[in-house]
Amino acid sequence: MITMGSFLEDYQNGQALGKSLEKFILKNPHHELAIGMKKIHSALKTTGKNEGIIAEVNQIDYKKFAVEEQLVFFELLCHLMSQEKRFSTARSILASAKRLVTPTIPVEFQCIPLSLEANFYFYEGSFKKQAETILIELSILKPNSGRYIVLYWTYLILLAFMNEFEKLDYHIKEFEKIPNIQDLPVSLDYIKLITNTEKCNFKENESILAKIKADKPLSSIKSGVEDYEHFYHIIQFNELPIIDEKDRSQWDLLSLNCLMKNDFKSALEWIHKYADQTIIYKLLSNLGSYTLIRAELANKNINTAELYLESKKKIDNTSIFDDFAINKTLSLKKK
Repeated sequence: MITMGSFLEDYQNGQALGKSLEKFILKNPHHELAIGMKKIHSALKTTGKNEGIIAEVNQIDYKKFAVEEQLVFFELLCHLMSQEKRFSTARSILASAKRLVTPTIPVEFQCIPLSLEANFYFYEGSFKKQAETILIELSILKPNSGRYIVLYWTYLILLAFMNEFEKLDYHIKEFEKIPNIQDLPVSLDYIKLITNTEKCNFKENESILAKIKADKPLSSIKSGVEDYEHFYHIIQFNELPIIDEKDRSQWDLLSLNCLMKNDFKSALEWIHKYADQTIIYKLLSNLGSYTLIRAELANKNINTAELYLESKKKIDNTSIFDDFAINKTLSLKKK
């Protein structure tokens, strides 16, 4: 049986998973597990239309493949099941992954169950626990692993989303000390883009967006960069870029645009549609998530807005924007 040695090496080195699978399948077009992994990886870009793929990959006899290959397969499948809200199945996959781990396999594969634990915290909205779990994973991997660099970069993004700016400044300095980060799919400019947005320093994002686009954004952040660019244009210039209303990932931007134009009813309709199809949106603490609370308040739904704020507080997802939202609710109550 053909082993996936070159793919596993890419995985350890932190290379982009999709491209590594494509490269391996190009040379091994009939490799059952690699093809299954590629289908799962592609399915992670869509939601609610993956029944056929799930049924197909469930037929794969994964036990005949190497332990490391099984672990990456479980990692992808667990992500897909979580995305499809099949959390009990995802938990079962995590348990299977844990049983495969031994001290004899490389640390990058030993860490897969930890990575999946962090993913569950993400879906629960427990971002501080997610961050703590990633730090444990980083302590096991060490800086000489390519996956360490990619994971550390993910940790920086999480800190920016959580408005943990002091920690972020410290860890960016530590991250910049790591050699050869330019050889991996990471971008500190993207971190700056997120941080400026969270701090409402929108004007500074114009030059950062131009730099990222000039450098050709990584495939892993391309859609994120486009979203931040749209967000910037709506906030800074009250301009709505060309957006496909059928694209569910853009519905929050459509809501924000309606808010800026005082079309409060449409703003609420769009953000409800977006929140209903984005599992953790109501629990997020980043600036973009406050479009929902702003839309509720704009429509005088004070109690609903307070419930959202309280649900974030219960899981310790506080934000620098909470005071604004709380003061707004108090102001509306007085009217």
